[in-house]
Amino acid sequence: MFLMLRKSYDYDVLIAGGGFAGSFLAYKLASESFRVALFEYKKNQDFLGNKACGGLSSQKVIDFLKEMDIDVENVVDESFKHITIFDERFNELSRIRLDLVHINREKLGQEILQRLKEVGVGVFTCKKVENLVLENSYVSGFMLSDEKVQRGLVTIDATGFNATLRKRLTGYLPETEISLNDLIVGGVDEIPNTSDFETPTIILSNTLAPGGYCWITPLERKTIIGLGLTPLPDGVSLSDRLVYLRRILRIKQRPARRLYGVLPIRRPLSSSVFNGFMVLGDAASHGNPVFEGGIYGALYVAKVASNVLIETLNSSDNPPSTNDLWEFNIRFMRDRGWMLAMLDALRIFVQKFSPKNLYLFASALPERMSFDLNTILHVSLALLTNILKPRIFWSLVDIARYTAIVQDLYLNYPHNPEKIFEWTNRVNAIFDKIKKKKITI
Repeated sequence: MFLMLRKSYDYDVLIAGGGFAGSFLAYKLASESFRVALFEYKKNQDFLGNKACGGLSSQKVIDFLKEMDIDVENVVDESFKHITIFDERFNELSRIRLDLVHINREKLGQEILQRLKEVGVGVFTCKKVENLVLENSYVSGFMLSDEKVQRGLVTIDATGFNATLRKRLTGYLPETEISLNDLIVGGVDEIPNTSDFETPTIILSNTLAPGGYCWITPLERKTIIGLGLTPLPDGVSLSDRLVYLRRILRIKQRPARRLYGVLPIRRPLSSSVFNGFMVLGDAASHGNPVFEGGIYGALYVAKVASNVLIETLNSSDNPPSTNDLWEFNIRFMRDRGWMLAMLDALRIFVQKFSPKNLYLFASALPERMSFDLNTILHVSLALLTNILKPRIFWSLVDIARYTAIVQDLYLNYPHNPEKIFEWTNRVNAIFDKIKKKKITI
């Protein structure tokens, strides 16, 4: 099989999508003198901005921003030490200590855009990627909406939930589709005034957000309110729900801006690599919007990808094969993927709770709680076995048993691609059982 060498390609790495994952990866690779091009459909002034998931994230994002020489004080609006959880009648259920920051996405977007240009990344905005270029079972680039073809030794899909390129690899990747039940559909209103809330707040309400939650982020000059539903019920209008949320919060001002979005909330896709190709961030369900925030998850996975790509591209001028890139899957699944998978299993079980037991669960959360996923998982399981009534003991045993099986599968992720389809089938079979399992809660 004939493959072109590096000098025959326009770039070493082509990146579709200028979100946090794509931008951080581009910066790290260009800093190591690789030829990198990033294509983003948004305009320069909207780079990284205008996203419904907002800017609240773990304080750990600051370390990643410092790696890009970002002026942190300029892009962090506010810091918080707690979040508060209420029921739908605004009774406080718990107050949890967490170190959080709210990122100004617009300011950060402009700073990152400048840093990318400084290290030599070719940034092309207002460019929509539409299709893969697949030759001899290798991805060798992509085609833009104007039918121009860009070629790269490695092609990255960081296009977010749309996963424009990943979906073109059906039959090559073990998973390319995400179920509607594994998505959260969200809407956000930005209100140009302050609120009575002092901390970021979550409201658990089956009336307002069945299967999801509402949130309030109070900032110095504005208040951000939002809700997410999973999945979006038939006949439900997000716009009407946001109006109702403003009403019960006694907010009379109309929003200065309203945003909508869709995010995956499931476990990571079983493989993120193929010959000459890698998929990152929301396009591969690499993050979790509730725990540590989407920004941190995107930056984390981009750091893992950059380390693997630097090692791989420095070792050969040939396009990397699936085997060459497999180390990314192994590192991510064993470091973080297994925790996200366990959270997915817990999420499916918790969505079956009655409102009463959901409130009981939330009220028993400890005041001091790390934003580390491993800690959260252990706390959650401990709560499940201690706060609820003895009559549901065997249901809790089932929850613990299934999450332990999920953990074991991910910690024993395949060493090479040969058994990935078999492994994927085993994982999907377990999650099918979890979704069908009836629990007495």
